Amino acid sequence: MTKREWQIEMANRFAKRDNVNIEELDTRSYLLGRYDSTKTLTDEEIIESLAELEHEQWIKWASTIMQTEKISDGRIARWKDCFVSYADLSEEMKEFDREWARKALATLRKAQEK
Repeated sequence: MTKREWQIEMANRFAKRDNVNIEELDTRSYLLGRYDSTKTLTDEEIIESLAELEHEQWIKWASTIMQTEKISDGRIARWKDCFVSYADLSEEMKEFDREWARKALATLRKAQEK
């Protein structure tokens, strides 16, 4: 995937989440500055956005696993408690998503150096 393709994919994901018509926006500006192309996001803002995306991805993954694999009732109950929006998670649960967001951001930073 090229850098531009990645930017478009990420912008589309954020736009879908934010209910924004992506065709009306410049995808790079939207991804990096959300609505204001003059604003630069801080690392913490990027981490929160990626963590939210990670949580959405986890919900889809967990839902699929629950339907296709034999999972214990206890695990299903724990997972279902987390089937809420990122904003509604406890800080402790958000930190699990932030951990992956930090890894993703570090990977992106390394890719930018090349």
